[in-house]
Amino acid sequence: MCAGELAGQVSSAGGFGFMSAGYGATPEDFKKQFAIARSSFQTSGSIHSAAAKFPIGVGYLAWQLEQPKSTLVDLLPVALEHDVQAVWFAFGENLPRWIQFVRDHDKRMGNGKKTLIFVQISTVKEAVIAANEWKVDCIVAQGVESGGHGVGHALPLLNLLPSILAAVPADGPPILAAGGLVNGGHLAAVLTLGASGAVLGTRFLLARESLYSDAQREALVGASSEMSVRSMAWDHARGTLDWPAGVDGRGLKNSKCGTWTKLDTEYCF
Repeated sequence: MCAGELAGQVSSAGGFGFMSAGYGATPEDFKKQFAIARSSFQTSGSIHSAAAKFPIGVGYLAWQLEQPKSTLVDLLPVALEHDVQAVWFAFGENLPRWIQFVRDHDKRMGNGKKTLIFVQISTVKEAVIAANEWKVDCIVAQGVESGGHGVGHALPLLNLLPSILAAVPADGPPILAAGGLVNGGHLAAVLTLGASGAVLGTRFLLARESLYSDAQREALVGASSEMSVRSMAWDHARGTLDWPAGVDGRGLKNSKCGTWTKLDTEYCF
């Protein structure tokens, strides 16, 4: 739920903002969001110059790229043509294909620019492969606490992160921690464990620049931890059921989630 305005504001403030690609966006829509992101760097408070590198990334759900008649695949070259600094891939059966797509694009450009590749993983095995075989530039280790979609059987972040750090070579890519992180204390904790940084997602849904409505923000602010559940109910409602095996979503319990539970389809737990 992050488009050009939020990604640009995050980078302008000293973070590294990512736009999300998918769910019906067209190339024309996408190009408009890049223009909005660039405009963020023209404000007096930005740490970046509009003439400098374009310090944002774009995130892709790889399973959507892999659909037979995918329209999302058209958005990958659009991002690369706009000279984004990074591309993030998650939840796919063939991530090496998309990693190579980006590498081939950079090679064809012939200007020496390297687009940074972030890969999101949830197991030690995936992290080792990402570092040693795929040679990615950054690994995002997502624990089971994460909001939105994730691997339902993933370890809690405080168990997953040290295991990955022990398995990945010391000279390997930086490891970013993700999942349930919302404040400075959480950031300090994962940095102490050895992470190179942290990824905050749900926390930024409260920002006015996010694509969430006021009603959705109010629901998040008023929720307690007991209201958070993992479920496929929302995907059933939206018709987005092609996620890889083992992936489900975390959200706030609602009547739709309860309906699936009553039907004994165990989408909530």
